[in-house]
Amino acid sequence: MVSEAGYNGAKIEHIAVRAGVGKQTIYRRWPSKAHLLTEVYTSLVPRRRLTVAAGSPAVELQHLLTESFRLYRETPAASILAGLIADVQTQGDAADSLRETLINGRRNLITGPLQRAIGENLLPGDFDVAWAADQIVALIWHRLLSDRKKLTDDFAREMVDKIIGKTLSGRRLSITDYTPGALGTVCEMQTTYHAERRNFGRAFETKIAGEMAEFLARFNPDQNLFKLAKVDGEIVGSITIDGQNPDHAHLRWFFVGDGLRGLGVGSQLLSTALAFVRSKEFSTVFLTTIDGLDAARHLYEKAGFDLVEERSGDSWGKEVIEQRFELVI
Repeated sequence: MVSEAGYNGAKIEHIAVRAGVGKQTIYRRWPSKAHLLTEVYTSLVPRRRLTVAAGSPAVELQHLLTESFRLYRETPAASILAGLIADVQTQGDAADSLRETLINGRRNLITGPLQRAIGENLLPGDFDVAWAADQIVALIWHRLLSDRKKLTDDFAREMVDKIIGKTLSGRRLSITDYTPGALGTVCEMQTTYHAERRNFGRAFETKIAGEMAEFLARFNPDQNLFKLAKVDGEIVGSITIDGQNPDHAHLRWFFVGDGLRGLGVGSQLLSTALAFVRSKEFSTVFLTTIDGLDAARHLYEKAGFDLVEERSGDSWGKEVIEQRFELVI
């Protein structure tokens, strides 16, 4: 019936007539249309079809995605899921059914391969499995609702490659102190990145270079920290703690270069900086940044930082939304 009339057109009374029973007979087994069609969905997309007996975590995840997409093309499952997602906005029973049966009930189909990838050192130990699973589901649901023809095998491979395929691949990561040339390298990485994405120019570069030079000139290892992330000896990221104020540590110049985000480099830098803050017994640590740096914000909030202020400003060389995050130690 969903194939003929769509999710909205599949009314309980029509289903009852087609089945040759009364509406109450259906309601005695399923409390709502959402619960009934959720069960139909699970029969059209059974767990046994979504798992593979043996294989690498990447193979397991890709099989899950490609088989799901194939069943979406061949059955009404995609229409049912899209209808359930839409009904969640107004129907509590749809939300309950979707959450209990599909979101919570099948989440381990995604998290399982990701956790195994961590165990096999294909992903860093601090890889956020829950966040990655949420992103996979969000991407699928977005295409399901906007253009389900884009749920292709190529899309499945792209997601797997970006999650599990993106690793350090045997390269050596080290966290080191200042080395000669670091000031210029860190400034270049940050200014180039923001110039390409936000059109920041000379004002931003001189601000970064001047403030970092001033910081390094008064650097005191008892109250300040300057750390670099290096992959095979090449600088790929940085973080500093400015402890000039004895109570409030200032986290500054936290950056990881393109191609290295999502591999645990930023997490290791941030963990190192926060360990220093705690060892020096600062009461709080704060940082200032701009809106739109979502990957960095995810790390801040995961570490316990709260957004405490947001305002428009031009201290970065152009008008942006400036943000202040704080963590009470």
